Amino acid sequence: MKSKDGQLMLKAGGDGLGQIIVMLERLVKSPLSEIETLQVSWQADENGMPLVAMWAHRIKTDLLDSDVAAILDSTTPAEVIEGWLRWYPHGETGGDVVVATPTLMNGLVTTSGAENELPRSMRPLRPILDGSRHLTVLGSPHYFVHDGRVLLPAMVMPLLEPIGRALDDDCPAAAVSIHLDDRTYFELDAVSPAVGSARSLKRHLDDEIHKVSEKIEAVISSRDLDIYGRLLVIRLPELLRLWQSNIRIGAEGRDLVVANSYLPEMAAHNMVLAGSLLLEQISANPSNPSVGEATRVNTQGSVVSRLQQPVTLAFDKDSLETAVEMLSEATGVTIEIAGKDLELQGITKNQSFGLSERGRSGADILVTILEKSEAKPGQLVYVFRTDGEQNKVVITTRQSAQKRGEQIPEVFQ
Repeated sequence: MKSKDGQLMLKAGGDGLGQIIVMLERLVKSPLSEIETLQVSWQADENGMPLVAMWAHRIKTDLLDSDVAAILDSTTPAEVIEGWLRWYPHGETGGDVVVATPTLMNGLVTTSGAENELPRSMRPLRPILDGSRHLTVLGSPHYFVHDGRVLLPAMVMPLLEPIGRALDDDCPAAAVSIHLDDRTYFELDAVSPAVGSARSLKRHLDDEIHKVSEKIEAVISSRDLDIYGRLLVIRLPELLRLWQSNIRIGAEGRDLVVANSYLPEMAAHNMVLAGSLLLEQISANPSNPSVGEATRVNTQGSVVSRLQQPVTLAFDKDSLETAVEMLSEATGVTIEIAGKDLELQGITKNQSFGLSERGRSGADILVTILEKSEAKPGQLVYVFRTDGEQNKVVITTRQSAQKRGEQIPEVFQ
C-alpha cells in the first residue's frame, strides 16, 4: 500500500478506515508502514457475535542473524489489551504478533506450529492464491449473503444481493485479490457450487459482470445525489465499463472460475472512493429505493397471483429437484432450491416421492411438495427473493429463513 494509488485508497476509506488503522497500529504496537503482511480472520460465534484474529508480520530491520535463533526458541504469554489478547509467537522482539478475541487465542497458540489448512470448501482456491498480491479477501459468499451478514457493516448491505446473484446463491468459496503497481490488477476466483459445474458458473458470471455498469447507472439515476462527490459517483459506471471491457473470464478445470482484468494506474482508488460514496448515500437514505427494490414491489404481487392459478402435476416417482422444475414450468414462476440450507438439515434435492395433484393452486402443490421432502414436519418453507428485475420463489428451511430475517408466508405460520 506504499504506492501512490495505495495511499489514495487508504484515504478513500475515510474516517472509518482511519479509525481501524489507528486501532490496528495500537494493538500490534507498530505503524502500518512497518507491517509487511497482515492476515485477518473473522467469523461469528453461536450467538452471531464477531470473533476476530489478526496475525501481523512486522519488518524488523534491526535484528542481527545471531538473534534469530534465540527468537525462534522464545515465546511470550498472551497479554490482555482493550478486551483483546496479544501474543508474540517468537518473543516481543520477534517479527510476528498475534491479536485475537479471547475465544480464539487458545486455539491459535496451540496450533501455531501446525501446517495451515483451508476449510474443505475453499481448498480448490489454494493452487491459485498468490501471497505476493497486495490485498486478498477470501471467504464463503453464501455465508456472508445469509447468516454471516451480522459480521458486516451496514454500509455494505446493498452489495449482498448483487454478490449472491453474480456468484450464484450456493457458491461455497471465492477470493478477490488486487495488486497495485504501474497498473491495477484485479482477480476474482470462484468455486462452482456443484462438482463439474465450472462452465455453467462461468457463463452465469460472465453475464452478470457485463451488466454491472448498466445496473449501477440505473441506481445512480434513481437517486438525488448529494452534491459532495456527485461528479465522481456519476463517473463510476464509466470506470466499470472500462473494467468490463478488459476482463477475461474462464473455467479452470471442473470446479473453478477465474476472472481477471488490468486497469490503468490510479483507477483503483477512484473506483473505491466513488463506490464508497454511493454506498454511504444509499445507507443514509434507505427510503429512496434502488432499481431492484422498486421492481420487487411491482413483481411480487404478480408472482403470488400466478401461484394461485390452478395447475395439475402428477408423477409416480421423481426427485424434489425435478418436481420443482415441473411446477415452475406449469406456473410460469421461477422456483429455486437453496441447496446449502437444506443440506444443513440433512435434506437432499434428489430424494424421490410420488405426486398426484389436479386442479389445485400452484402454492398448495408447492406446500405439498415441501411436506413430502422434509425430514421433520415444518422444516421446509419458501420465501420470495428478487433476482435483478424478476421476483422468484426460493425453497429453504425455516431455520435459515429465520436467521436471515426473511418473511415467511402465512401458510407456514
